[in-house]
Formats: sequence, C-alpha cells, structure tokens
Amino acid sequence: MGEIEYAEASGHYTIVFTITEKIIIKMTWKTFLDMIDNKFIRVHRSYIVQRGYIKLIKSNEILLLSGKSVPVSRQCYKELEKKITTEF
Repeated sequence: MGEIEYAEASGHYTIVFTITEKIIIKMTWKTFLDMIDNKFIRVHRSYIVQRGYIKLIKSNEILLLSGKSVPVSRQCYKELEKKITTEF
C-alpha cells in the first residue's frame, strides 16, 4: 500500500485512497481516526486529507495534487482556515 492521500468513512468501513489504489478496510471511522497521526486534516464529517497532498483549498472542496477533489464542510472550512493561517 502506498502513502495515504485521503480517506472516507462509509458505514462500518473506511475507504483509504492512495495515488494508485482504493482500499476498503472493515474498520469504523472512529477507530481509523484514532490510529492516524497529525499529518491528516479533517475536512468533512466523512473525509480526512493528508496535508502534503493539498493543492488548492476552496470553500466547498479541496483539490489534491493527484487532481482528485474532496468535499469540505462549512464547519471544517472555518477550522481549516484557522489551522492554515496559524501554521504558515
């Protein structure tokens, strides 16, 4: 498995996306979130993104270096703005 680009919650499963693969894991979202490190940012109730793969942040989506897009919730966008402005 390559490095994780982003992950998505899907019922009792977590779907992990790398640049080349989509891997479905039988693991709850909460359990998965407890296992990951701080390289990931929660951008939606059901999505996390690895910081290093972010190309562009819009108010309702994040564009990744691979060209994929991930939705951003309004609440997470506000938190994301705070994190980005305090870290840089």
